[in-house]
Amino acid sequence: MSTTISSEVARLRMRIARECEAMHRGLSGVAMVARHAFINERYTALEASWQRLEELIGAEQASTLVCQTYFRMIEPNGGKAHAAETATEDC
Repeated sequence: MSTTISSEVARLRMRIARECEAMHRGLSGVAMVARHAFINERYTALEASWQRLEELIGAEQASTLVCQTYFRMIEPNGGKAHAAETATEDC
């Protein structure tokens, strides 16, 4: 993988993590105003990053990366309990 692609993948991974963190805060934080619209915007942004990641590293690797990031950021205990259940499934 070239340096340019590696840099973009790293940037997308950070963006995906930020979107997941924002979703988590929207679901559990104090800011509950317009929760549905906020979460929907985060998922839309996450999907755009996911699609670009698929172009760079392939659909399977992108799905794995996004699912791992999502569960790490959203699920209690970093998604460890859920990760074993979904190791071979899509999230």
